Amino acid sequence: MVDHGGLVNGESIVVSVVVPAYNAARTLPDQLAALEHQDFDGAWEVLVVNNRSVDHTREVAGPFLEKLPLRVLEATERQGAAHARNVGVLEA
Repeated sequence: MVDHGGLVNGESIVVSVVVPAYNAARTLPDQLAALEHQDFDGAWEVLVVNNRSVDHTREVAGPFLEKLPLRVLEATERQGAAHARNVGVLEA
């Protein structure tokens, strides 16, 4: 789906949705399910940035790897949504 060269199905990515996540196992599935229903025609990606979660945040994203142009990243250097967002933006 998403390659690391900035392409989705051969198209350049024009929109990246960065989702900072800390202990988000309970709420992340709803967010990703909502993103599944987007009808944007261009190439886009979803970056879930796990920020030192101690729950199953990374694992609950797994089923969406086949449904969305999704990558799960780790932001472990510092705690906080701003740091996680910055990591996501740098990877976008």
